Amino acid sequence: MATSSRKTALTALSEVTENEGYSNIVIDKAIRAAELSPRDAALASTIFYGVLEKRLTLDFYIRKFLAKPKQKLDGTVLNILRIAVYQMMYLDRVPDSAAVNEAVLCAAEYRRGQYKNFVNGVLRSFTCGWHEVIIPEDDLSVRYNIPQPIIESFKKDYGETVCIDLLKAMSERAETYIRINPLKTTVDD
Repeated sequence: MATSSRKTALTALSEVTENEGYSNIVIDKAIRAAELSPRDAALASTIFYGVLEKRLTLDFYIRKFLAKPKQKLDGTVLNILRIAVYQMMYLDRVPDSAAVNEAVLCAAEYRRGQYKNFVNGVLRSFTCGWHEVIIPEDDLSVRYNIPQPIIESFKKDYGETVCIDLLKAMSERAETYIRINPLKTTVDD
């Protein structure tokens, strides 16, 4: 059986992609329903929000390892693949073997396991070859995880150079700032 943090992330992703639920409400509800420990809840949230944030890039990489890249995938199977690929690409503390194993276990529980071998094959191929995949320089949508219509709007409104600067800035992690309430404490305290 797959661990509950990944299953919770899968449940929440399916809810967002199929029913267009609000992400923060969906993941909170899924975590409460699964009664996850704080550590597992943090992993579920990280995976959930990470997949949503990096979906365009994840889908690009997944398609590179399908026998038929244009084939339409079952939504749940695609989310299982996205979760595993996200962990392998962006989470340093999760071994690739664990990500693959958990994805195969999730696939085994879905539709009586009919996608289990498919998920295993795609992810085994991915682990061996994803570092060699190159995103084309001109594919800004995949590189920065921003939908093409927004990129076109930026180019039209600000020009190519400013558009790329905006995309780079949007893809970086924001700095964390702490503000002190002087009515309650001091900087030294």
